[in-house]
Amino acid sequence: MIYQLKGRIISKNGLLIIMDVVGIGYGIFAPMSTILKLPEVGQEVLLHTHLVVREDAHLLYGFLDEREKFLFCELIKISGFGPKLGLAILSHLSIEQFYQSITLQDTSRLVDIPGVGQKTAQRLMVEMQNKINSKKFISIINGVNNTINDQLGLIINQNITNDAEEALVSLGYKQKEAMLAIKTAINDYKNNKVNTSISSEQLIKSALKNLSKAYV
Repeated sequence: MIYQLKGRIISKNGLLIIMDVVGIGYGIFAPMSTILKLPEVGQEVLLHTHLVVREDAHLLYGFLDEREKFLFCELIKISGFGPKLGLAILSHLSIEQFYQSITLQDTSRLVDIPGVGQKTAQRLMVEMQNKINSKKFISIINGVNNTINDQLGLIINQNITNDAEEALVSLGYKQKEAMLAIKTAINDYKNNKVNTSISSEQLIKSALKNLSKAYV
């Protein structure tokens, strides 16, 4: 398995990137979210990659954001959802938008993606429900590791988000509601450019405010 490649960009053509890695030219397909953030041709870049082996070809897919690679791999595990559809979804929706769509059971954004009709969107909702409720999936997709947004100095430990989630669930909220409220609270802190560490009590308080708005 080729987990990542670091090399110089030779060319960019649509969703195909050609990279020179120690003299070998690799063709790598990537979603538009990665293509738009790539440096100029001739510059070096590191891509997180996933190799798909077919009878007629070995195809590489690359991502600047390791979370997108994780989501791509989860998508193509679904029967009938190939790499082409995985790239289309990641090209049209951010990770946050995708997570919100699945959490809220909202197909409106998904059906706007070429190749995704109403039936496909509904099937995707069903297939992803169990996945998005796992703590591993939530922590990876939301990017909640030891820190969030180093540029703003916003520090949120994973244990704090877990404590906040457990507290909200104990108050009677569903896990999906709790996690979405916590995610919204974190984004509020980021948007307000808060430069501090956040306690579980602060996160719970902010999440409760978001939940109360939802029920107004």
